[in-house]
Amino acid sequence: MTLPDVPNSAPPPWPLVGALRHPRDLLTHYLRRIRDLFGGDDAYALLVAALVGAATGFGALGFRALVDLVTHQAFGDASMLEGAAAIAWPLRLMLPVVGMLAAWALTRWLAPEATGHGVPEVMEAVATQGGRIRPRVVLVKALASAMTIGTGGSVGREGPIVQIGSAIGSALAQALRLDARRVKLFVACGAAAGIAATFNAPIAGVIFSIEIILGTASIRTFSPIVVSAVMATAVSRWFLGSDAAFAVPVYSLESPGELLDYVVLGVCAGLMGVAFVRTLYATEDLFKRLPGPAILAPLIGGLLVGGIGLVVPAIYGLGYEAIEEELHGTMILSALVVMLVAKIFATSITLAGGGSGGIFAPSLMLGAMLGGIVGIAANQAGLWPTGSPGAYALVGMAAVVAATTHAPLTAVIIIFELTGSYEIILPLMLATIIASVVSVLLSPYSIYTLKLARRGSLIGMTSQGAALRGTSVVDLISVATSVIAPSLPFSRVVALLVDHHGRYHYVVNDEGRLVGGISFADIKSLLSAPKRERITSAQDIMTPVHATVGIDDTIGDCLERFSAGEELTELPVVDAAGMLRGVIRHKDVLSLYNRELLATEDLGVMFVTKDGADERRDYMELPTGHGVEAVTVPPKFVGKTLTELDLRRKHELLVIGIRRQQRGASVCSAPDPRIPLEEGAVLVVEGPKEELAWIASL
Repeated sequence: MTLPDVPNSAPPPWPLVGALRHPRDLLTHYLRRIRDLFGGDDAYALLVAALVGAATGFGALGFRALVDLVTHQAFGDASMLEGAAAIAWPLRLMLPVVGMLAAWALTRWLAPEATGHGVPEVMEAVATQGGRIRPRVVLVKALASAMTIGTGGSVGREGPIVQIGSAIGSALAQALRLDARRVKLFVACGAAAGIAATFNAPIAGVIFSIEIILGTASIRTFSPIVVSAVMATAVSRWFLGSDAAFAVPVYSLESPGELLDYVVLGVCAGLMGVAFVRTLYATEDLFKRLPGPAILAPLIGGLLVGGIGLVVPAIYGLGYEAIEEELHGTMILSALVVMLVAKIFATSITLAGGGSGGIFAPSLMLGAMLGGIVGIAANQAGLWPTGSPGAYALVGMAAVVAATTHAPLTAVIIIFELTGSYEIILPLMLATIIASVVSVLLSPYSIYTLKLARRGSLIGMTSQGAALRGTSVVDLISVATSVIAPSLPFSRVVALLVDHHGRYHYVVNDEGRLVGGISFADIKSLLSAPKRERITSAQDIMTPVHATVGIDDTIGDCLERFSAGEELTELPVVDAAGMLRGVIRHKDVLSLYNRELLATEDLGVMFVTKDGADERRDYMELPTGHGVEAVTVPPKFVGKTLTELDLRRKHELLVIGIRRQQRGASVCSAPDPRIPLEEGAVLVVEGPKEELAWIASL
């Protein structure tokens, strides 16, 4: 069977710019042609991932240059620490105020999602918004974070670059009108590219994106993420070189007994991570309760950070200079303790007061200071040959990062790539895992997920299979066609079962309530029974229906019923009053899993024609690159006819059906181009996948 008026799958000739509706359409058109040349969506995804990685790499370079520019204007040509020592104390006190005020104003009025440390917003966009991030976040986040860091705010630059890269990936995917699955993939690609470009650490970028942003991975997601990270790193190394971020002496494990020292460090790092997270959010709560106008938060926060910086200037900015010094084991114990405490409060106040920046760099500094303290204590104890406090600082960096983010693999890899030091990998892994376990035992939330939990949008990082199990029954419900009344004569019941190959029939009373069921097995033994003449209707032979699902149940509940031991082909769906609302068919559940978990492409559409209890199924193959999507009528379409919208000519989209709710059931009918579209109706649309993504986003 062929479908009338199917749009031609062959792309039009290479167009002139003026013939297209928008420059974005020109980009979409040519990339679609390139996809066809590559011969599939997987190769096309790698191409787009490479673009995301390169764009994020240049974005990271631009952001670093912007931070350096603001730092130069605020502290002069020297480093931030040297500049702070050279300027007058009133200016040092006020610089963080200026930066936090600017960041607060930018995020408050232009992009509220760009405030804070950025990674939770990316996680939330992936989990609840189909990966959609507004393009303006790129500029707002860059400006706000550069103002915060460059004027002495105690935050890092990795969180902003993650959000900037994710926004770049989301914007490009939306411009190409890709579906939500692809949009989320390229958000993750941007996040990986951001970490890779920031720290010159491509492997860590990939692991970060999978471990924190997506929470899961397959070969179809892993490959594009790797490509993005590689491209971003290549851009970064081309302009900045390939040297590790920190120059670290060669450290090694001095004795087997020293592993016990690293166990202690892991426990302390776990406690430190939890303390840092709780201090950060307790400070946010305190600032939210400030009386008076909202602008008081950046004013007071900036003054407090400036005041702390007057006493401990090492807390200004990224803190890399202090980290570098301690990695060589040159700081004294009192200085380490003071900087540790000061950094916790300075970072918490910066973020709570409206500043914008990441928590990765502060976590690295806290870990270095804590590791130095434990290293000095271990050396003074002298229980066995012990390495330099710098070795403990290196391990402490990974351990505290793991404790705050609940991402131990990312922590291990990023420290390895930041320092290029492999010799101390055994104690590094041991302390990191211990810190992560301690942190999870004390708090189920990381520094990222706690922010989401506090705003009521906690994201459970579940597998795709688990997510499918949570799908509502309503999404797969079908009309129950095998329904009979209790009063139906026995002879008619027998005829129905014979004519329809023994199909199971549901017995429903006049109110619509499911009261029983009849199978061929129920009547087979009665056909030759001597008391058969006493059986007059369906009510006399029906049996209770035990295997049902509720209208509020999930696909997971259906799977449990189907696997209970009976060979069921479908389950009746009932509401709280026992009314029959439809059925869930086993083959439809299997099709859902096959489509989503195996990521099979939409190769065709099945047309089902119902004639009473009979069904006729006709399959039509779709053109390459086309699909079918069920889209709720967008608000701008309500009240308009399909003739007025002219979707086929403008967007190559063909409406092949309209689904509405009637009497509690979902009914699909052929579209009438002259009837205005109703709010809440669902359009079944066929066309190019990029155009389907466009109409779904309206």
